[in-house]
Amino acid sequence: MKTLLLVDSTHHHNTEKVGRAMAEVLNAIVSKQKLIADHQALRIKLQAKGFILVDEFCCLGFNTNSFLKYFGGMNKGRPNEEDLQNTKRFAETLKARF
Repeated sequence: MKTLLLVDSTHHHNTEKVGRAMAEVLNAIVSKQKLIADHQALRIKLQAKGFILVDEFCCLGFNTNSFLKYFGGMNKGRPNEEDLQNTKRFAETLKARF
């Protein structure tokens, strides 16, 4: 199975870290792209083009957007090693299914 992971990772590269951890397990290519900001709109657009979304993964990431930067942000240190291990376990389940 050929796998391409599209990531849109700008501020702290949290999404890219998670994508690269997943790519290790899936032997996938990671491509940084500017994607649609609204998650639901992206899902609809991909499905309309014939893509099959088989699952989704999420975890906390360090966030300093907007007013949060004045308070030192939230979820500092995330994704951490445990988050990346969870990412790899998730990828293993995907690999086993396909």
